Amino acid sequence: MVKTLRWLSVLRVPLMPQELLSIFGSTSLRPWALRQLTALKPDVPQRPAVPNHEFPASVERCPISLAVPRTPVITPSGHCYELSAILRQISDRGVDPLTLEPLGEGDLAPNRYAVHHIECCARQIVSARRAAAAGAALAADHATNTHRMSLLKMSFADYKDSITVTYDSLTPPSTLVEKFLTNTDTDAMGLIQWHKTHSQGNTHFVEVDDVVWGEFETEMIKWLNDYNRDNQEVPRQAFPRRSITGFAPVLIRDAVTAIIAEALK
Repeated sequence: MVKTLRWLSVLRVPLMPQELLSIFGSTSLRPWALRQLTALKPDVPQRPAVPNHEFPASVERCPISLAVPRTPVITPSGHCYELSAILRQISDRGVDPLTLEPLGEGDLAPNRYAVHHIECCARQIVSARRAAAAGAALAADHATNTHRMSLLKMSFADYKDSITVTYDSLTPPSTLVEKFLTNTDTDAMGLIQWHKTHSQGNTHFVEVDDVVWGEFETEMIKWLNDYNRDNQEVPRQAFPRRSITGFAPVLIRDAVTAIIAEALK
């Protein structure tokens, strides 16, 4: 009986009438089986929750409830009903409400086509919702990024003509430039403010490691260590630096200049 109950739960992906008969062995259990459809919790995933008004007109509605059936069944006359609604009609009147012909619980069969059609439409509606939400989020991100880029460019344009560069051969890796614009470990606006102050020869209470950290700092340290090793214009170091503050202030300033200029060109 437990197996039978569990098997009944998959009637959401329903069976043809003859398959029902082969399981229960006789028509006498068929009305009982149909009643279980509204009482059991299926082991298979339910169709997505979609309001009736979102279903297209091609999806059949129950003539009694006027809603898309959750458990569609079909009568011998070919009409599709919500199981719970037609069972109430049978209990009250014993006839098909559309044809007024006698109708019993044993005459009902799961509507395989309706279940498949309704579930496919529900999944399509949910997929369309998700795609629309993703598109809206993408558009919002794009607008935010565009506004952010405008602010960064305006801030840099305010002082870039007054910048002096000592190490003009610094060329930042493209990955470092990308991290400046996109990495959450980098305070791009804070770095521009730091750079503006130091480029104008002023002291600043904010150290470079207050605005550069994480992956961005790690890659910047590697880049400057490689630059120190490969260029004669930089004083030789006996060992690679492990912190951004270990490099000469002028080299740090010019490195940041190169990154910002490349990112905002």
